[in-house]
Amino acid sequence: MVWQEMLPPRFRRGVPDIESDDNSAVTEVPVDQEKSFGVRRMEAIAASFTIYDKVALFVAIFLVAYSRNLDGNGRKSFQATAIAEWDSAANTAMLGVVRSCVAAASLPVYAKVSDWFGRSSIFLAIVTFYVIGTIVQATAHNFHTYTGGYILYILGFAGEHVLFQILIGDSTSLRSRLIFAYVPTLPQLINTWVSGTIASRILEVSTWRWGFAMWTIIMPCVALPLFFALYGAEYRSKKKGLLKDIPSTRTIVSTPAYWLDFFWKADIVGLFLLAASWALVLIPLTLGGGTSSKWKTAPVLSPLFVGLCVTFPSFIIWEAKFSRFPLLPWTLLKNRHILASFGIALFSTVSQSVQSTYLYYTLIVSFGKSVEAATRTANVESFCEVIVGVSVGFAVRRFRVLKPFIIFGACLYVVAYGLLFKYRGGHTSADFAGLVGGEVVLGFAGGFSLTPVQVGLQASVGHEKMAVITALFLTATVAGAIWTNTLPARLAANLEAIGTANATTYAKQVYGNPLKFVQANPVGTETRTAVEMAYRSVQRSLCTAGICLSAMLVVFSLMLNWVELDDRQNKEDKEEIAVNDEKMAEADGAGGAPPVLAAKNEKVQSK
Repeated sequence: MVWQEMLPPRFRRGVPDIESDDNSAVTEVPVDQEKSFGVRRMEAIAASFTIYDKVALFVAIFLVAYSRNLDGNGRKSFQATAIAEWDSAANTAMLGVVRSCVAAASLPVYAKVSDWFGRSSIFLAIVTFYVIGTIVQATAHNFHTYTGGYILYILGFAGEHVLFQILIGDSTSLRSRLIFAYVPTLPQLINTWVSGTIASRILEVSTWRWGFAMWTIIMPCVALPLFFALYGAEYRSKKKGLLKDIPSTRTIVSTPAYWLDFFWKADIVGLFLLAASWALVLIPLTLGGGTSSKWKTAPVLSPLFVGLCVTFPSFIIWEAKFSRFPLLPWTLLKNRHILASFGIALFSTVSQSVQSTYLYYTLIVSFGKSVEAATRTANVESFCEVIVGVSVGFAVRRFRVLKPFIIFGACLYVVAYGLLFKYRGGHTSADFAGLVGGEVVLGFAGGFSLTPVQVGLQASVGHEKMAVITALFLTATVAGAIWTNTLPARLAANLEAIGTANATTYAKQVYGNPLKFVQANPVGTETRTAVEMAYRSVQRSLCTAGICLSAMLVVFSLMLNWVELDDRQNKEDKEEIAVNDEKMAEADGAGGAPPVLAAKNEKVQSK
């Protein structure tokens, strides 16, 4: 029965560990599909890896990840200062939506391109996007120009994240993967405590522009070791003759037939329709509120109508009827374990962003904290997540199961949002300690659940195209919609209650530049107290939404199958061998196996 798959094997009665129906935790992958050139190239490179090659690879990944993480933490302060300078703080939620849309649309593209052109080539493109985007941000003089650079930067930032996970999946076993999956996030253990100080000092002695610009020099330099590690391993594989049957990147780029094949296999049309749907739906939802009601205006309703009634239905029809290689394989969407994993990824991300999108401003306004303290506090969650996640990784390597850890993490989410609901503002040490405690528990919850769910997906279906389905397509919109539609009115109401002249106009100014307001209104003044109460009221709504969303995580975690891990790189290997054995037996009965199938079966068995 299906429910028995959610139990440990010892409690099952007459249920095999692996089933072939749609409810199985394992999705059968056809063995007669030719692998992409980039995948074959990476397999050849990984086959020639020595222990020293792997150490060099992970050290290089750590160096790039450290710089990327330190830059990302500091950008929170630099970005807040920049957009406050332009009186555009209310558009912070828009940047979150842009981040989610761009990342979600680019992740599957990077996965497809790296499978086709190779990991080394895509890393070069990623660093280029990162540097160019940062240059545009550093030289921007208005919010619109900054957003353009932000898009390019996110293309590079998201690309690095997915490439790290691909490289880790290429070179680790399922049993150890959870430990190594945290290598790109280990820098958070250091940067959580130093990034706030660095950002504060840069803003004191220079400007936010230099805070961005210095990374256009640092990032290319720290990327060189990873380039050398990838190209060096590829060169040695070529010398050994392991790449003789695989066309080079130059050959692929210069051959039109390969580009046509890439067009279909990457599902370019599907990617375009999906990205358009996200943009047309999510951005109007965020911009529809604000300091004046815009929900009945054409600039909001028209994109919503086109996104919901034209582009998204077109995407569904294309994927179901016309796409040769669907972006969202329908067989995966029938699998309960896969759906539950997606539910955890989606709801945990949405619930986290509900409280984190404006956490920095809340700390400064409602708690009266400095830039340095606010930056450090905003990073506490990720710090705890890394510590706990690595520890869970070693425990998973020992016990080889995931589900108990994920269930415990889901329960911790509910506890965390309960604390954040209670402690959402105040200037006593107890108030601040309560918020920090909530962030710590939230980090524990993420460490027990998020990355283990990702490893569980890989253990269930192998290296499938998970990026597009686990995209954060609704992440910042929930927070943006609640915040944008409620804060201006509550600010105006509170300011009117204390007799502030031109309360509506003043509320708009506070809403657009809270940092300037804090500097002009010390803690304890009547106006500051009124604004703080408005912020706390909105945080109440955000945390209530977080509690409701986190409750669903417990349900999804109970729906997961009991996935056991082993020392293979891919769980697919066992199923592929079984399928090949069955086809070989049929072929033997008919007079012999086809040469191609026989060769593939021999290759799989040798693994």
